[in-house]
Amino acid sequence: MAKSVTIHIEINNTYHKITSVYLGSDGSFKLDVPYCEFSSASAFKFKADYTKRNRVIPSSDFVQHFTSEHRPQLSIHASGFIQISGPGIKSGISDDTGEIKGLGIFSNPLHTPISSGPTCGIDIWGLEYFKTNETPKSTSIILRDSDFIKKVLRNKKRVTDLTDIPYNMYMLEFFVFPEEYSSNIKRDQYNREIFTHQFWNYYECPGAIFTLPIIRLRGSTSFLGILPMLFKSTLPEKHPYGFIMSSPSGTNDLIKNDLYHLQVIYPNIFNDEISKDGSLDY
Repeated sequence: MAKSVTIHIEINNTYHKITSVYLGSDGSFKLDVPYCEFSSASAFKFKADYTKRNRVIPSSDFVQHFTSEHRPQLSIHASGFIQISGPGIKSGISDDTGEIKGLGIFSNPLHTPISSGPTCGIDIWGLEYFKTNETPKSTSIILRDSDFIKKVLRNKKRVTDLTDIPYNMYMLEFFVFPEEYSSNIKRDQYNREIFTHQFWNYYECPGAIFTLPIIRLRGSTSFLGILPMLFKSTLPEKHPYGFIMSSPSGTNDLIKNDLYHLQVIYPNIFNDEISKDGSLDY
């Protein structure tokens, strides 16, 4: 089984590298976006509020706010510990105090994953600034136009498959499914493993049926389903390319109380504001 999987988006026979999913030996995984030039990112924690559907969270809602000159990754541990990590970035849990270093939360263990929404997600824009690959590896996942669900927020109601909207953002949502769902896995015309599932508890569209390409997790019987979507955003008007990584909800400690999310935005669109917690780098 592969230790990493690269996800491409194919446009006019050009394969744009979007993200790498690194697979741990215990079922854990992490998301990385190493395929565009990088300078400085903003990384933060904010309180979960499901009445708000903003893709970009105002800095006034941040509980913690860091910047990083290193490229952050989103690590999803099998235990349910979620953290912003990567080379040169403060992460982990202190052996002395038990406190989280940098940015982290505790969510559901991956053998009992959350079912009300995705485990994590990536938004990207400016495909032409991402590296390309003439011959993707056999272990790669290639997403084509027909894989993407078109979404827009109009009059506070979700609608799909609109052809008159100038979509400019790609969203990949990752769902963890336990072993009991694996009997529904099959292969499509591209020899990809795919999985069709009805999402009764999916927050944005209860009862929706989606067919998802999958990634099998190492050292685990669970697997990842990838839901590709398109939507409209104002971010491409501010910077020609970039990405957002988003975590599931979780708590600050193992005692279940208020729920929080982690998010990374590149480029650092909050350049004019001082991050109250300083640098995430060490």
